[in-house]
Amino acid sequence: MEILERAVMRTNLTPKALLSALVFALASPALAHEGHDHGPPAVELPTSNQPRAIAASEDYEIVAVLKGEELFIYVDRFADNSPVTEARLTVTFGTTDIQTKLMPDGVFKLESRELRRPGKHELIFAVEEGSKSDLLITSLEVPELALELAPQSNSDRFLTSHLETAISTVKSWVTPRQIGVTGGILGVLLLALLILRRRKARALKAVVTEVDQANADAAKTGVSKLRPRSAGPAAAAAILLLLVSPATRAVAHGDEDHGDAKQSIAFAGDAPRRLPDASVYLPKPSQRLLEVRTIQARETTTQPSVSFVGRIIANPDRFAVVQSTLGGRFTAPASGLPKLGQAVRAGEVLGYVAPYIATIDRSDAAQTAGNLEQEIALAENRLARAKRLLAVNAGTRVQVEEIEIQLKGLEKRRADLRANQTTPEPLVAPIEGVIAATKVVAGQVIEAKDVLYEIIDPSSLWVEAFAFDQSAPQAFSEASATAHNSASFKLRFIGRSRALRQQSTVLHFAIENPATSLNVGMPVTVLVREGAAIKGIVLPKAAVVRAGNGENVVWQHREPERFIAAPVKVSSFDGERVLVKGGLKAGERIVVEGAELINQVR
Repeated sequence: MEILERAVMRTNLTPKALLSALVFALASPALAHEGHDHGPPAVELPTSNQPRAIAASEDYEIVAVLKGEELFIYVDRFADNSPVTEARLTVTFGTTDIQTKLMPDGVFKLESRELRRPGKHELIFAVEEGSKSDLLITSLEVPELALELAPQSNSDRFLTSHLETAISTVKSWVTPRQIGVTGGILGVLLLALLILRRRKARALKAVVTEVDQANADAAKTGVSKLRPRSAGPAAAAAILLLLVSPATRAVAHGDEDHGDAKQSIAFAGDAPRRLPDASVYLPKPSQRLLEVRTIQARETTTQPSVSFVGRIIANPDRFAVVQSTLGGRFTAPASGLPKLGQAVRAGEVLGYVAPYIATIDRSDAAQTAGNLEQEIALAENRLARAKRLLAVNAGTRVQVEEIEIQLKGLEKRRADLRANQTTPEPLVAPIEGVIAATKVVAGQVIEAKDVLYEIIDPSSLWVEAFAFDQSAPQAFSEASATAHNSASFKLRFIGRSRALRQQSTVLHFAIENPATSLNVGMPVTVLVREGAAIKGIVLPKAAVVRAGNGENVVWQHREPERFIAAPVKVSSFDGERVLVKGGLKAGERIVVEGAELINQVR
């Protein structure tokens, strides 16, 4: 039976399915008795089809993979799973010390023909990294040479499965007698047709002979020479035997039917995948590609945190607006309109406003100007007459001076009236900072008190938070905030309001060393610490991911290439970390970088 199964694995897709049917048709039924023995158990799928050696110490973790005569060695730090790429690695194999070669991708490699010899090989790894050194002892199990069966592709398994299902369905519809008659007729016709076309009536025997010969050659040379070939008439014979064979199902005690107990052998390879126990097999090459990093969980004592919603505001001492006291038409300065984000100095001119006069005001101004012109003309005449009288001693100096004073006052009133109609008002920056908002363009007609520019100091920002719990403490021991597009930043408590705003208490915090990515108006989440201290394990937020059922889980690094999801109960700790209240024990290795990618492995 093994010979036929190997022949099936080496044939093309359609003959493969037909010869498989022949194998199962000729197979003896699995007879169950009182001991319920239904044949050998199913073969367990291997984790990898390449021999591996694993070793670990307090400092290092080693995975060695044998590929032919080459041994690829992955050396990582045990604490954080980071690759060791600047070390000297010596491998003791038997009585020989072999110096490994560090490849560009950070993997150590050695070559030895002795590694291909089947059996158990004791290996000693000597790691020297700077002033640190370590010895790790393990063994490499190399299996006996065997005929390598090519794994079925997905399409092969799909078609084979559907062919077997179709045959079983047909057999359930008709009686055994009908199956025998119909199968006999179809089988004879098909067999005759294939004999006439191919003249290979003994194809099945030839396949078996070829397999036996190939097995004998493989035992001598270690190389399989099986070649795919068409099943030809053997396929027809397989269908005929399958349809008419009375022993096509397993017979159990009583009336029970346990079906065909089949064993399937499939090489899983070294691809990342979920294992039957829901853990994830992630080989070392994939771990380095995904940059998986871990930490050892440690229990700590800390205060619980409370979160508030808030937004970033400008520091009132470092915030200013630019307004006009007159209505008129805006004109840009000689340097051009200020741009958003442009730095300005205190007192710098940002524009001008040429005042405009309404129609009624213009009429009043014209009347006032006419009256002034008339009074100025009269004053000039009186001044000229007073000077002539003074020249002939008919007048006094006092009269002349009084008229001159009146004339100067009238001329000043006329000049002020003209200036108010034509001189623009300069707009200057009250503080030093950057332009946060512009609400004007050249030529725009504005009203008095319109806000034209907003200026802030980006190095001095606050956070305004809203506490709906009126029992919030008066001060906080520690506070931080997180925005959606930036990392967490520390806060310093400023004060709280004594008047409610929309049923909430307003809290003000100053941002310590604000980042350039923070903007006024940006929503943030504020986390503050208060209350009695509690115990727990603190982990980065990235370590906690959502499982398929919605649970919060962390990935434990149980073995060098195996990860297990552990459900946990968490609460917010600060902007970048969470507090694990249950589900973990101190000392376990937890994935803190790459957990989301491991969670996607299927």
